[in-house]
Amino acid sequence: MIFISSSCIKKKNILDVLKVFKDNNINHVELSGGTENFPNQEKDIVNYIGQSDFEIRIHNYFPPPKKHFVINIASLNKEIYLKSIEQCLKAINLSKKFGSKKYSVHAGFLIDPKTTDLRNQQIKLYSQLFDEKSAILKMKEALTVLKAESGKDLDIYLENNVLNKKNFNRFGKNPFLLTDKNSYLKLKKFIDFNLLLDLAHLKVSCNTLGYDFYSEANFLYDQTDYLHLSGNDGIEDRNSTIISDYKLNKFLSTKNLKNKTITLEVYDNLHNIEKDYSFIKSLIK
Repeated sequence: MIFISSSCIKKKNILDVLKVFKDNNINHVELSGGTENFPNQEKDIVNYIGQSDFEIRIHNYFPPPKKHFVINIASLNKEIYLKSIEQCLKAINLSKKFGSKKYSVHAGFLIDPKTTDLRNQQIKLYSQLFDEKSAILKMKEALTVLKAESGKDLDIYLENNVLNKKNFNRFGKNPFLLTDKNSYLKLKKFIDFNLLLDLAHLKVSCNTLGYDFYSEANFLYDQTDYLHLSGNDGIEDRNSTIISDYKLNKFLSTKNLKNKTITLEVYDNLHNIEKDYSFIKSLIK
């Protein structure tokens, strides 16, 4: 099953995004960040989707809050932690209204970034990094809350973060909790969780840490049934086309993507997104 991220369409109102998808016969949509809050948004979104032939997944930062912030379910700042939980619970309840089977959220950070940091892909040092074990236990606590709300019909997934060299050099260590095989195995010692593997994130993280992408990707690929796909140059997460990324193409061409839920996060025109869609579909055998 192949979904297209709503972030691929650069419009401020999610209803305008959904209209573009509807007009182009794109029915599998993952609702994500990039849009703005508006009055009665959840009611209007539910009504619009209910009148259309959409199958929906929700990822991380949706529905958009009135005031933007960065979700961090591992934050040791009480206010940010509670806001993050509240945001995720809204997404979970909306997911249940759509009959979705999966909801995904980014794994936590050892610092609380600002929204401008994520846009610039460079996090400023606002404070000392959180104690790693305390942050992991906080994220475990958060997942317990989210799983209790989601029930047995909606699975919760953690997405691997992207570590570029700018952030690694600024902090002198990895300020994120889930970026690669080693950090995945470390988390698994504390938390039982489902992995959403973003291969574009992994490619950048491997380049930063000096790890072999193919080895890391092969291991993590076998741990999940949920993938995010886009291309990049290995330096930053650029959400380029998949067909332009030789290393990603080489890896994917060795795989049968059957039984994987896949979301394309390609920030390009619909023609090129459709090319990527066709390529990925050819790998489902």
